[in-house]
Amino acid sequence: MPDWAYWTSALPYNSYKPPVPSTADMDVMMEKSPIRYLDQVKCPVLILVGGSDLQVPPTSQGVYYYRFLKSRGVKCDIKVYPDDGHPLSGVSCRADSIMQTHRWFQRHLFWEVQVEEKK
Repeated sequence: MPDWAYWTSALPYNSYKPPVPSTADMDVMMEKSPIRYLDQVKCPVLILVGGSDLQVPPTSQGVYYYRFLKSRGVKCDIKVYPDDGHPLSGVSCRADSIMQTHRWFQRHLFWEVQVEEKK
């Protein structure tokens, strides 16, 4: 998705005549890519992906991100919604993702705050 890569990198983009990324453009994109900083992630991460996502293949990026974090001992979890895409838009999927997110914050944010307060 070149338009997204240019937009998130704050680089000029003309949809009528998409540019071929230059080496300088690629350097800027890499500098702003979350993958570049993956080894610095320390906080718990919840990954929610659609199994039918055609924009960001879940069996590659989401799973690789999860496996890398897990291998480094970062608390993380992944939930794949097999029948949903990008974005997660099915009613049952959205309801479940809200519950998953709520439980994640309960487990990792609120619990750690309560433990700190008891010290």
